[in-house]
Amino acid sequence: MVMKMIKVVALIITVIVGVLAVGVASQASTIADYSGASLFTNQPLIENATEGENPDVLYVLIMADEPLRSLLQERISKLARSYSLEPVYVQMPSEEDLKKLQFKGRFLAVCVERLEKRRGILSMKYSADAVIYYSSAGDVENFVETYENRSADVEELAMTLKQRGAEEILVRGNIGVAYWKNLKVYVGYLSRKPNDYPWRAMAEELMKEIESFLKNSSD
Repeated sequence: MVMKMIKVVALIITVIVGVLAVGVASQASTIADYSGASLFTNQPLIENATEGENPDVLYVLIMADEPLRSLLQERISKLARSYSLEPVYVQMPSEEDLKKLQFKGRFLAVCVERLEKRRGILSMKYSADAVIYYSSAGDVENFVETYENRSADVEELAMTLKQRGAEEILVRGNIGVAYWKNLKVYVGYLSRKPNDYPWRAMAEELMKEIESFLKNSSD
């Protein structure tokens, strides 16, 4: 009798574990270990300072591998035009190019690093670190100098961008900084998501903050 009960309990446990495993393997989710975002208006360091020369142009720097780069560019272009902004895509500027870009229009930088793909027992995990920097005045120099002297920690990079944006910028404008540390997308092996879902999920997560920055700095 006792053996029968043990077998029944074992069977029930096996069924429950099996159902849970199928459920996990069929799911997809997006989470991050740490993340944060802030948008603030700085005070200019020079009297009677104005915003960038052409606030209707959005210079965009995307530092990400494919296919994430193309997905972000497609979404940013659509979003920018919905706010009557003309997106202009640029590479990491040299010292000479920096002089041509500084304070010429709005500036947005999207940096995605440490993009990894790992196979788990029930799902595939895609992970990355990401930082977004936005300046309505077009302070490109703040991002370039901070990025070139960055540490490996994405949170520290974000905090330095915020600090420099608040203390060293010369013209009035909005500064937006967002970061994700170990942004993860899990896709179960039984999930019916398309092959590009992980990259689309990451892109959508980043776009939420980009849209927030553009919306709140255009009000």
